[in-house]
Amino acid sequence: MDTALKSSIRSISRLLALAALAFSVLVQAQELKPLGATISKKIDLTSVAGNSSTARTVSNPKARHLAESVALAAQVPIADIHFHLESPFTPANIKTLLDRNNVRWAGGVGPIGRGLGSDFRQGFIDALGERYIAALGQPELAVVYFTQGASATENAGTPLFRALLERAETEFKTGKLKGFGELFPNNRTSAPHGFGRKVATDAPTMRALYQLAAKYGGFLAMHIEPDRDSLQQLDILAAIEPRATVILSHCGVSAGTETISSLFDKHPNIYCDLAWRSPPVARGPQLAVRTIFDETGVKPDWHDLIEQRPDRFMIGTDAYCCDYSQAIDSFRKWLLPWLSPATLRKVAYENAQRIMNLN
Repeated sequence: MDTALKSSIRSISRLLALAALAFSVLVQAQELKPLGATISKKIDLTSVAGNSSTARTVSNPKARHLAESVALAAQVPIADIHFHLESPFTPANIKTLLDRNNVRWAGGVGPIGRGLGSDFRQGFIDALGERYIAALGQPELAVVYFTQGASATENAGTPLFRALLERAETEFKTGKLKGFGELFPNNRTSAPHGFGRKVATDAPTMRALYQLAAKYGGFLAMHIEPDRDSLQQLDILAAIEPRATVILSHCGVSAGTETISSLFDKHPNIYCDLAWRSPPVARGPQLAVRTIFDETGVKPDWHDLIEQRPDRFMIGTDAYCCDYSQAIDSFRKWLLPWLSPATLRKVAYENAQRIMNLN
């Protein structure tokens, strides 16, 4: 049986299972009690079941959980911790975009685009205030890479890197900076042409950024493909100082649940963002492996892990390729409704709020 056929069969099976669960909600429905002051209207199950119906309190606990989560998913505020600024953006249009999608906080990674440096952030910081999650490191290390090569990004003694550390210390002290990202120890097969490389996850530069982040309770958002040596180096880095947080950009890119669960077991300071692991953003090699959820719902092993470790996952879009509203919608329709209400809130914003000290 070829790969495409197997994938189609799996997708159909998952869709049928999810439809059956949604149907149980519709069959057992009674009147829904308001979840709180902000959630009191009747709920549309279109995004889950594929046909409209009013959601009401149900006798089956799983069905009630689903109905409540569908309601909450549509309205909960979101923290997008993998949001790149780009040259077409302006402070005014970004604020409008975030407001329209009820995204309360955004950022966590650097600007992208030719010639864009960290100074590009300032207008957005002025416009969004504490809603913008300010990070350093991505543009600065990109300059080092493109001008001096991959090995130079491991050298903590270059003038460019020393200047980055000095700037970061100043911004941490003033409360402007939250962390470093997106850093690229290993994006050798998951980057645009000419941008992929692989360096040591625990290189002197990464250690210096990590230790500075630990000093101020900051984070490192790291793009790491799950090669064995890269993960072994991550073990070393994460064990240096527990006060720093490592956020695995794209939840380890193509890492599976066993790998992520093992990292969580060993390191209480490692977390995942879910960017680039679902449509419409997910694309490219290993798409079937990388996809955590799609229009048919959440893969069972990922659903179980998120529910078992609800404090470790956060939303990220990385939607520079795609329509931002569609990217946010995919989380609201295809991931959040299938989580318990408590887990849903944590993934949507509470984890980011706690880890990044967001107000």
